[in-house]
Amino acid sequence: MLIEIPDLKSLPPKFLLLAAAIYGLVACNSSTGTDSTAIITISSPAAGSAWNVGDSLAVKWTVKQDPIKVVDAADILLSPDGGKSWTFLNSASIPPESAKFGNYKWLITDSLNVISLGYKVSLKGVKNCRIKVEEYSTKDPDLIATTGDFTIN
Repeated sequence: MLIEIPDLKSLPPKFLLLAAAIYGLVACNSSTGTDSTAIITISSPAAGSAWNVGDSLAVKWTVKQDPIKVVDAADILLSPDGGKSWTFLNSASIPPESAKFGNYKWLITDSLNVISLGYKVSLKGVKNCRIKVEEYSTKDPDLIATTGDFTIN
C-alpha cells in the first residue's frame, strides 16, 4: 500500500510518530549535516585549522534529538584527500552513553592506513584532511556530518 503525504514537515511530531509506527514511514529532508536541520553537527576540528603530528585532536560533535532518526552510535572517519577516501579513526562504534560520545580524542599520527585505498597514507603536510561523524548503521545523509578541510603539519 502506497501512502502519499505531501508535506511531512507540516504534521505535528505526534502524528509523524504515529504514522511511522503504523505504516513504517520514514521522514526525509535534504540535509547534508551542515544546516540548521542537521541532526549531527561537528564543532571541532574547524575548517581551516592546522594541527601537528603528535597533537591530540578532539573531534567534537552534538546530536539533535529526533524522534524518527535516532543516532544509536557514532563512527569517526578521516579523509586525507578532501573526502575522496575515508578510514575509521575509532575501533568500535561509540554509543551515546560513552564518555567519548561527542568528544572523541585522536592522537595524530604521521601516517594512516586507508583501507579503501589499500595502503598507508602520510598525513604530514596534508592540507585537505576532513573528519566525518556518522550514525554507525546508516548512510542516511541526515545522520552524517563532515568538516571542511583542515591541515596536518
